[in-house]
Amino acid sequence: MNYYEIFDLPLSPLVDHSVLLKKYVSLQRKNHPDFFTTATEYEKAEADHFSALINKGYNVLKNELEAIYYFLMVKQEIEIDEKYQLSPEFLMEMMEMNEDIDENNSRDAEKKVKETESELFNEVKNVLGKKVDEMNAQDLAQLKAYYFKKKYLNRILDRFVD
Repeated sequence: MNYYEIFDLPLSPLVDHSVLLKKYVSLQRKNHPDFFTTATEYEKAEADHFSALINKGYNVLKNELEAIYYFLMVKQEIEIDEKYQLSPEFLMEMMEMNEDIDENNSRDAEKKVKETESELFNEVKNVLGKKVDEMNAQDLAQLKAYYFKKKYLNRILDRFVD
């Protein structure tokens, strides 16, 4: 059983957060271990396990990047710890951004990262808006490339938080 099935959501790279939250609250009301205090040890263990699964699924599906990764895993389009080859052009652009940060041009670099992030999203937003049965192999490959590029950009953005 995957997270989409647990939450009774359609398979999609992104989910509606308000629907997800409602389903999360409903599932936890029925399955939280606190409601099983008088149950058997087996039922308590099952409730604890399922509640943890609900929490994990909620945290994955509410996070855009983790949700895309999970979607690609369910679709068997990505492997755990996959070493994806980003284009040399993208890597060169990222190297320049890192150099800007190192040279204390962090405000300019952060702005450039955000612009790049927006450009990447614009390239893939039509795929994100499609129903799963309308997606073809090229769409899934584009979504996979977006995932790895966005993951790279997030590592750069994390440098601004430190």
